Amino acid sequence: MEEGIVLAEERPSRRKADLRMTAKKAFLPLFLAVPILFLSGSLLAAEWGEDGGRTQKGKIESCVYLKVENFVWKEFEGGSRLLEETGPRYGLGVFRHYNRNGLTFRPMVELYGGNVDYDGQTQGGIPIVTETNYLGGKAGFDAGGIITPTPAFYLEPFVGFGAEYWERDIDSSGGGIGYRERWESFSARGGLRGEAGSGSGSVRVFGEAALKWPFSNVNRADLPVIGKVKVRPKGDLGWNIEGGIKAGPVRIAFFYEMVNFSKSEEKVIPLGGGMALFFWQPDSEYYVYGLTAGWLF
Repeated sequence: MEEGIVLAEERPSRRKADLRMTAKKAFLPLFLAVPILFLSGSLLAAEWGEDGGRTQKGKIESCVYLKVENFVWKEFEGGSRLLEETGPRYGLGVFRHYNRNGLTFRPMVELYGGNVDYDGQTQGGIPIVTETNYLGGKAGFDAGGIITPTPAFYLEPFVGFGAEYWERDIDSSGGGIGYRERWESFSARGGLRGEAGSGSGSVRVFGEAALKWPFSNVNRADLPVIGKVKVRPKGDLGWNIEGGIKAGPVRIAFFYEMVNFSKSEEKVIPLGGGMALFFWQPDSEYYVYGLTAGWLF
């Protein structure tokens, strides 16, 4: 956040309370998605038969996965880079993929976190090198349809909706004092999946490409002396790709995602005497690339 450099250290008790609140919000997508993931299976994959009994219709594929990624966050003002963060993050996720009579449904949920290197500057332009701590969670739901050109190959166009919450906590270091941002983002997306192979028990290859639009975004910065400042960055069109293999119950995939935010409106903080401070979220972008390793059941 431009002008956003924290002016004083937070008290330990407050930081602990904020950490507990952050954990609750980061886990909120999990609480929201679990009922969709596990309770909707019986509704989507079964129906009443003519004899009054339950008959299974369709296929359910579930996956629990671990994720390791390289994360890069950048902010710009007037075409010049203000800061760059880069480093590893780690995640745990689960999704279920339903195929019922040619229609597909895919709820998912994921938690992630990690410490990355921060290379930026203070409000006065003094270079600062420190670390930024990330903790977040996301949930999503896709719906689509199956196109089967051959028995060994299918395509799946889909549209979806996602919600994500993450905390960006910059550590204090040298001539700068860190501060915390809390982001909330809601997005719509659409794309195409495909899978090919000779059978469910053989090695199969799969891929996905999608466009993503974060249409509603909020950044809440906690500046101890000034207080809480909320701005709404504008979301620009981003994209993601994924590709990998399935071998029996093992699923391995490589992925890349790019998301962009345009400069937010300015937030005015009156100081009295006709003076004021102005805060805004500058043009920002992040991209992640990495590997997921999962177990199908």
